[in-house]
Amino acid sequence: MYQKFIDKLQSFHYNKTMKSNNRYHNPKNGITYNHSLKSQPNNSTIYHAESHSNIEVLLLLSGKVEFSINGELYQIEPGDFLIINSWSFHSSRIVPNSPCERLNLHFNPNFIPTLHDLDLSYPFSNTHLYQHIIPKAIVDKSRIKQIMKRIDSTCRQETKYKDAKIISLIQDLVIEINIAVDLLLTTEKHSFLSPKSSNQILQETIQFINANLNQQITASTLAFQLGISESSLYRIFKQQMSVSIHDYIQNQKMQLALSLIRKGHLPQNVSEMLGYDYYATFFTQFKRVFGKTPNQF
Repeated sequence: MYQKFIDKLQSFHYNKTMKSNNRYHNPKNGITYNHSLKSQPNNSTIYHAESHSNIEVLLLLSGKVEFSINGELYQIEPGDFLIINSWSFHSSRIVPNSPCERLNLHFNPNFIPTLHDLDLSYPFSNTHLYQHIIPKAIVDKSRIKQIMKRIDSTCRQETKYKDAKIISLIQDLVIEINIAVDLLLTTEKHSFLSPKSSNQILQETIQFINANLNQQITASTLAFQLGISESSLYRIFKQQMSVSIHDYIQNQKMQLALSLIRKGHLPQNVSEMLGYDYYATFFTQFKRVFGKTPNQF
């Protein structure tokens, strides 16, 4: 059941009916790029629900796409630029009868340049301040679109410097995003695109889960904390997040586990840190999600 929800979470998934013009994937360097076009979207065009350790950015060239990010709905229009920070749980749906073309990039946060007097990670760790979206009016004043198209062009090349060029362009993009977000927050606040809807119970549920990943969390525990029935909580969560509470909890635990293992923590210790009573349970869950054992990372 869980495997159907998420198949090798670190991989980038896209609907099989989508025509992919240009796709590049290098898991070693933490880069995935996809230039995709769907000419006849229909009501069933709903994409994966996931979270991941990489930052995700998307430039919509045509069509309309509705994103659910941590339970809040956002509709982006052609020319808008979307930022999804690490570990944000999200899914998307193309608005029916709206031919859709988009440039989509995942990259490792380690590619963000480090400066002593300037925090260039700010736009990716504080997306709540500008609701994840840099609107077209701001994008048009920046070099974001030009850089995304250069990444698209570079991904089509086959040279030994391909990865180096892409990483360099990502760093240029990070700087340009910082400039655009600064402009949006200081002088163009009227351009903010707010969430379509927000559910307070859902937000409190997500906050509680993410703050207690080291515990054994159940739907009954959550319902008790929020003062509502389990059935109501199940319904609200599934409706807004396109995934069950159980799958969301397991997803977040596994993503955190992967991050900790990559930082050098022993898998057995990570299992204990995340509240698993038995390492075998953790091991089985980890392998089911990522297709590899913890030691293989």
